[in-house]
Parts: sequence; C-alpha cells; structure tokens
Amino acid sequence: MPADPPIWGPPPCPRCTGKGCHLCSPDEVPICPQCQDKDREIREANIALTVNAHVRAETIALLRDLCAQTGDNDWPDDLHPADVIDKHLWRSINAEIERHQARAEAAEAAIERVKALADTYDMTRDMSGYPAGREIAAAIREALTGPGEGTNG
Repeated sequence: MPADPPIWGPPPCPRCTGKGCHLCSPDEVPICPQCQDKDREIREANIALTVNAHVRAETIALLRDLCAQTGDNDWPDDLHPADVIDKHLWRSINAEIERHQARAEAAEAAIERVKALADTYDMTRDMSGYPAGREIAAAIREALTGPGEGTNG
C-alpha cells in the first residue's frame, strides 16, 4: 500500500506529478520552480513570436509599397524579405539606375557634340567674316557651361 503524502510541507507540483486537485483551481495549486521557469520561457517565446509576426507584417507591408512604386509587386507574402529585396526590389531599382545612367551618358555626348559644333561654327563664321557667328557660338557655350566660361577671348 502506497504511503500517504506527508501532511506538512507544500503539496506536490501538479505538473510534475501529472495529478491535480479536483477541489482546487489551477491558480491555487502551487507549482515547483522548474515548472514556473518553463511557464516563463513559454510566455517569453510567445511574446517573441507575436513581436516577430508584427515586425514581419510591417516589413512585408513596407516592401509591398516599395515594390508597387517600382512596378514589380508579383511575389507571395511568405517569401523571405531578403529574396523580395534581391529579386523584386533591387533588380527594379538597379534597372532604373542603369536607365538613368544611359540617359545621362547620352546627354553628355549630346553636350559634347553641341560644344564641338559651337567651336566649329565659331571658327567657320570668323573665317567668312560673319561677326554674328561668334555671338551665336558664345551664346551656345554660355548655355552649356554657364556665363563667362568656355569663351576664347
């Protein structure tokens, strides 16, 4: 016959023993420090999961807004944010940067052609005796480089 638990001292932990008192509510029965630690770890893990879920939701919403601006918003919500940035955001931004660089290079080439044309125009008009050629060339140079710069004398 099993021995009766002693009357003195705290009752056994209902979680460790797997037995609870049917007369007591769960809040009234004391649990051992190990079970209290497990409860605290579970609560902290649940809080961390909740915070992580909120942070992820905010991150996905922000990425959706950014991708909508770049025109590539066709990706599932469960895709890792790093993959979204690499495959859908960065590539679109990089393509836009390359387009702007190509436009800037084309503009620079056009400016160089106009400068060369202005110099040629200035020289041919000087040779043929048209003083207006020098004024037109100076006006083109000034428009391209700023006032007082790029004049020959």
